[in-house]
Amino acid sequence: MESIEAKLRLARYKNFDPFYEGLLRSPPSKLAMATGRLSIGAPSFPLSKAFQSTPKAAPTELAFATDTISTLLALQQLDGRWNMDDAFLHAMHGLVPPCPPGVGSTMWATACALAALRRHPADFERLDLPCSKALTQVDAQVFEWAKQALPHIPNAANTAPKLLTALEDAAPDVVLQRKTTQVDRLSQEIQRHVESSAANALQEGYAREFKPRNLPPEPFQVGDVVECCWRQAQRANNAPCGQAEWAPARIASVDDKNKVDVVYLGGRRERLFGVDAALVRRPNAVKKAPNEVLRDLDRTWLEPLPLQDELQRVQQVVRAKTPPPWHESTNIEKQTTRTRRSRPPRRQTNAVAAATNDFFRNNDGKPLPPAHEATIAAILAYEKCLAKVSPVLKQCSRLYRSSARSFRDRIHAFDAFTPVVLELVLATVDCIERVFSFEQSLQSSTVFAPFQWHGEPFLHSVAHHADSFASCKPLQDWYGTDFHFEMNPFLLTMPLHLKQDKIQLAVVAHSWWPENRYDAALRQQIDRAEQQLLEHLARLDPCNRR
Repeated sequence: MESIEAKLRLARYKNFDPFYEGLLRSPPSKLAMATGRLSIGAPSFPLSKAFQSTPKAAPTELAFATDTISTLLALQQLDGRWNMDDAFLHAMHGLVPPCPPGVGSTMWATACALAALRRHPADFERLDLPCSKALTQVDAQVFEWAKQALPHIPNAANTAPKLLTALEDAAPDVVLQRKTTQVDRLSQEIQRHVESSAANALQEGYAREFKPRNLPPEPFQVGDVVECCWRQAQRANNAPCGQAEWAPARIASVDDKNKVDVVYLGGRRERLFGVDAALVRRPNAVKKAPNEVLRDLDRTWLEPLPLQDELQRVQQVVRAKTPPPWHESTNIEKQTTRTRRSRPPRRQTNAVAAATNDFFRNNDGKPLPPAHEATIAAILAYEKCLAKVSPVLKQCSRLYRSSARSFRDRIHAFDAFTPVVLELVLATVDCIERVFSFEQSLQSSTVFAPFQWHGEPFLHSVAHHADSFASCKPLQDWYGTDFHFEMNPFLLTMPLHLKQDKIQLAVVAHSWWPENRYDAALRQQIDRAEQQLLEHLARLDPCNRR
């Protein structure tokens, strides 16, 4: 039986087993076992020759690709950042805006490169991973500044010569040494630098354009309307912090320690105390970005103008193009010098123009009756509802084609389209009733003059506003081939032209058709509107019925 001392000695040796294993696996040990001798101190030991450090190869210049995207991806570091060096500025065509105060050059270069890559959604699969890595290195506020300040970057590679920055920053003795050895090369670089003066001037112009305007020297006063970015986030109970967007506010009080109290003019209209004046700016301190201006214009484009201003504008146009009643000469605008035979105007058009001119001439300078104002307001509301249908229909069709893979998802693909259709039908019924009554009040006993809107009979265009839905194949596929969109403004089972020709169809309305969402009161209004449309179409010229 082994003694206790032998066991302790064996356990002590076992603690060195990892050391011995590492020693045997080391390159010197392997080389010693291969040669059969171990003489590290001898000068002829081949270990020094076997493990000599090879000289590092000189860094080669980066071969840029034929487009800007490939060049930026090649310049990206392993951690997802870009360096603000000559290669990066050359790849960005020298259009990088100046770095804002307090932002590092590396973060600004990363934000500008990320903003340039995010403008190419067609290469999403290629840019997904690089952009995800770059987003972890950029602050949200700096990224918003880069998106607003960065101009358009062409996707084609920059073929302009690089600027001579290395020779300008070098020491004088180095420059003198290069003059003796590389005279021709230096001359070529200087010539390229002179040719690129136009690019430098363009870059300086962009720097001046995107430089923020100087704030007025006078301090803030109580009651001034300003913009502030120090606010509490929506649906959060935390303390206020810096936000990416500037919101309109009003100065409530001013402190001597460069602090102000602001009251926001929108949202929750909260009041914040002791806000630093550096977080408050004048409304016109920074010029709006082009995408922000376009977004504001798109949001307010469909808003109707005030009714009285629009009527005054129409009256001015009519007075300018209509000769006075005492002037018997021929209107010059109606004369033509073309030799080609033109189609003579129809009698109905002359009657409509005469009725419209008489109406405006007799009512010049008088306010319109309330019924007429209500009619025009109903038409504007109908056009506003009609403008909402197209984007919702495109979104639902895209969901029906691509995103909805199973039948369960396709059932709900057009859920967003149904409430828009109901709103359009309500506006259509109200508009038809008011326009039909207004049209009957303008009629004379001789000639039928329909109400014109945008140069054509308004009720005739309302009867055909759903014809374009038939070109949407996903909607036609979902409603079925039994559903007719032509001349069906109320989206019923029986279209209007079949009721006009008294043709019966054995079609059963499906549960997902809009007709099943109409209540009893709306059905009665639709029946009256259909009778009014049929009466209007019957009085029109037969060529305009369909």
